[in-house]
Amino acid sequence: MFYEATPLSEKKTLKPSAKKHRYSALTVKDASKLIESLNAHKVTAESSHTSHLTERVSESSEEKKEEFRILLSGFAVAESVNKPGLRRSKKSVAIGRLKRAYEMEDVHFCEFPWNSNDSFGLFCVFDGHSGKECALAARRLIPEYLSRHLEGVNLNVGDDGQVGSAHSLKEVFEAVFLEVDQELCDYEYEGTTCTVVFLWRNSEGRRFVQAANVGDSTALLIRNEVAIPLTEKHHLNVDSEFNRVRMSGVNIHQGQTRLNGLAVSRALGDHFPKSVQCGIIALPSVSPVFELSDVDSFLILATDGLWDVICHQRSYEIIKNETSPKEMSELLLVTALNSVDCTDNVTTVVVKL
Repeated sequence: MFYEATPLSEKKTLKPSAKKHRYSALTVKDASKLIESLNAHKVTAESSHTSHLTERVSESSEEKKEEFRILLSGFAVAESVNKPGLRRSKKSVAIGRLKRAYEMEDVHFCEFPWNSNDSFGLFCVFDGHSGKECALAARRLIPEYLSRHLEGVNLNVGDDGQVGSAHSLKEVFEAVFLEVDQELCDYEYEGTTCTVVFLWRNSEGRRFVQAANVGDSTALLIRNEVAIPLTEKHHLNVDSEFNRVRMSGVNIHQGQTRLNGLAVSRALGDHFPKSVQCGIIALPSVSPVFELSDVDSFLILATDGLWDVICHQRSYEIIKNETSPKEMSELLLVTALNSVDCTDNVTTVVVKL
């Protein structure tokens, strides 16, 4: 499925997509260093699950239209169950003695204006495991709790007390993820990754982005044609995660790739493995705050179905010559689906800044 939203001056007739498909290296720390060496907005959209591409158009006053153009150009979401890939990996759900179903466990939340605020945009992807219900619940709860925690936060004053400087939301993100995880305590054997990218504009018109995540659904900022990760991958083959788990007192060995059967070391839900203290936690990794400028071209969010096939920089190379967010997200999706290495659901989000 494809979803697209673009800022247009006139309303367009909603039309289903004519195209159908059969199936559907930097760390954050390194990225911070890279930013110092480089010269150093939002999309209207509300995606709903339909069987065709939906284009949503913003209708507003002339003043709001002008403001909208300044914030961003548009965004699009493409997703696929990827039945052929699931068949290859034998990932199916029994629905009877002889029948099996292939389930879509990826979920997304993409909205601008978000929370009735033209200066906020929120983009999230969730990749459920052992079912989709936990991911669906997280999609509902994350925006709700983030909205609640942002009340009273002065985004016009940074952590250094200076008006117009970047205000880090690290403590806000950590509180939101941990509180949502407690709300998901009934999900003992089901869980989800969660990647949240929040964009905002302060009263001076300066724009910022910050991200938080658990799991392996990745978000990138394309700056000066370089793909900069806003998220961390929470796998045991990542040294920082391996060391964190071992320092917590869990007995793990070199080469181990799973905790209590799970491939990710951080997630929402999964409360039975968490109860036996196997090292799985819900505390997110939080990126630095990035101030956006003309050198920033895109944001890319995707579940691991894409990253199992291509690297971060390659995702930019694939879309750099396209002008439409729809074409960009579709190209990334098709790239994943055309690879025999893709054995999972795939969701791609491209925000054109």
